[in-house]
Amino acid sequence: MKKKYLLLIILIIILIIFDLTTKYFANLYLQEKIVINDFFCFLLSKNKYIAFSIPIPLIVQILITPFLLAIFIAYLKENLKSKIIFSGGLLIISGAVGNFIERIFYGEVTDFIDFSFWPSFNLADSFITLGAILIIMGEMYQIKKL
Repeated sequence: MKKKYLLLIILIIILIIFDLTTKYFANLYLQEKIVINDFFCFLLSKNKYIAFSIPIPLIVQILITPFLLAIFIAYLKENLKSKIIFSGGLLIISGAVGNFIERIFYGEVTDFIDFSFWPSFNLADSFITLGAILIIMGEMYQIKKL
């Protein structure tokens, strides 16, 4: 295996471990709401559904996630030259796998970051969102270059 791909796999594993560790500590220590200010707090919650609590049965989530990841990885292979798209992909894969692991073992995902104006979320969700933003930016840049 090329050193480049090994490094990418290591980065993905580090991000997954970071995500799962924060969820572990949230479950262990976050017994009550910790208010930081009027619009931000840490509040433990569980989400059995996908993004923004869209109600899709767990079995469907578990069956479709590996398929979607495979398609996404194929997309990334076509965009190896774009560092911004590839970086976004790295974040999305890390976040998706982190949440997938929790769904497999617990049937739900731990959320603990809560803004008063937004549904609660976790680091994996942040990775996915940031990754999507990077991919959109990268695609826009590639279109602009044409």
